[in-house]
Amino acid sequence: METAHPRRLHPASRAVLLAFGLVVLGLLFEQLVTLLVAVLITILIAIPLASVATKLERFRIPRALGALIGLLIGLGVLGGILALVIPAFVDQVRSFAEQAPSIVDSLKAKIAHVSGNRPSDVGVQVKHFINGYTNDPARLVGPVATIGKSIVTVLAALLLILITAYYIAVRPQPLVDGALRVFPPDRRQRALEVMERLRESWIGWMQGILVGMLSTASCCG
Repeated sequence: METAHPRRLHPASRAVLLAFGLVVLGLLFEQLVTLLVAVLITILIAIPLASVATKLERFRIPRALGALIGLLIGLGVLGGILALVIPAFVDQVRSFAEQAPSIVDSLKAKIAHVSGNRPSDVGVQVKHFINGYTNDPARLVGPVATIGKSIVTVLAALLLILITAYYIAVRPQPLVDGALRVFPPDRRQRALEVMERLRESWIGWMQGILVGMLSTASCCG
């Protein structure tokens, strides 16, 4: 009996399969990058929460309550930062609104110079373009809906990240043990020391940022 030889794909078919595989790999890589960034942010938030919970544990405060206190402190600090930033942002917006007429006139002059039209003609074209949206508000529904959907998605992702970071801070040991299993047994102690140094460096950096912000706020005040 003759042995059956495996059929080889035509070079064109292999090229199509290769291109398809690269496209799928690119799509998966984009999703994996987003997932990895979310996991990294979650761990970075969980590290200070776990540190606060560990310190409060010395005063016989349960880790669940200690992590919750750390989360509330972090949200309070974030709210304080926003309270310092938003007034300056509002002032910048007000200043921009006051300078808007002169900026518009300058832009009209530049556009007229580039296009060869008169500034008045450019103003009429801009006004016609704006009236196209004011007279037909339905044209704005699509972009506004897309922006609203993106904001809801971001808020839901942030809520999920905070909840996950809280539970990691309450019980960090399973995550640490799982990360150590990636390394050979004889390297796990060294990996644990490196992870501890990274944790201390990250907490120290956050403390430095907090001190710098408080110093800046006190000087501005």
